[in-house]
Amino acid sequence: IGKTLNEGAADTVAEWSSSARAGKPPVKVVLTPGPRIQTRSAGECRLLQGQVSQGSRANDWKLSFCQLADGRWKISGLK
Repeated sequence: IGKTLNEGAADTVAEWSSSARAGKPPVKVVLTPGPRIQTRSAGECRLLQGQVSQGSRANDWKLSFCQLADGRWKISGLK
């Protein structure tokens, strides 16, 4: 996630897949970062859309991440 937030161009898909194990299909992760937005209170933030799937099961999500002073990213609104 950090690499996609740091290096990913807005609206460009990044994909990752695990290896299949013990007869289970691989886990696939698709991440799509939004544009960088500068905020007054939280600094630089990005919306990140994701989908995690395994076989026919999938979960979609959208989260806002803001970059901390040390370069790490934190989900917006969490303490």
